[in-house]
Amino acid sequence: MAWTSGDVVANGLRLHYVRTGGDKPPLVLAHGHSDNGLCWTRVARVLESDYDLIMYDARRHGLSDDGPEVMARNDLAEDAAALIRALGLEKPGMFGHSMGAATAAGVAALYPDLLSYVILEDVPWFDEEARARWQNRPPSQEEPPTTREGWIARCQRQNPNWHPDEVGPWADSKMQFMGREWKSRREGPPWQEVAERITVPALLLTGDLELGAIVSPAVADEALRLMPNAQVAHMPGAGHCIHRDKFEETMAAVQAFLARVKAS
Repeated sequence: MAWTSGDVVANGLRLHYVRTGGDKPPLVLAHGHSDNGLCWTRVARVLESDYDLIMYDARRHGLSDDGPEVMARNDLAEDAAALIRALGLEKPGMFGHSMGAATAAGVAALYPDLLSYVILEDVPWFDEEARARWQNRPPSQEEPPTTREGWIARCQRQNPNWHPDEVGPWADSKMQFMGREWKSRREGPPWQEVAERITVPALLLTGDLELGAIVSPAVADEALRLMPNAQVAHMPGAGHCIHRDKFEETMAAVQAFLARVKAS
């Protein structure tokens, strides 16, 4: 089935999306910071036979509107919830990576009846050690590329094990994001307050801290305590971009989780 694209006004902003379509259960895919909806293309190719996938561009990303330069703590979750309502999606699932995982968690916490499940890929739930590690990362000494070819070269240099199908959408998303960063983002509540309000089935995908992942084993254990309807799938050898680093293993865990949700 041919994919379609469109725009919807959600939370006062025009948000762009690509949709695989079909009379299938809806699954919203929420990308990470500086990515766009089409960064989910490889994942969508695996899941589109069974799900109607909605890959949207968050505010200030891709082909969506920018919105204010200061982001309030629930803005992204409210955007996603408004998109779900505007598209008339009935109890979709939501699969998010990084910023998108925080968005999915926020939707599930704020609106417990809106989603049927969430998949959270290296959701930015920090312990103190991980927060310090991320905040103290040395800044890049490279100037940002100014061309698509330059971004492709950087991606291939930094991520030599990524599948070629990941590289083009990643480069396109960086070209679209240049100059659109928020001036400031207001801190949300502690992640534990979000987690304890999530009642739908949840899958936490985690990677290796030494490779750049955020969620530590201790945080994963605490998340399981706070979310009794959750489970964790750890991907050895994956960093922060878990589904790109270990695609087959990640998709196997995702599809097993989806099968359990469907059977329940």
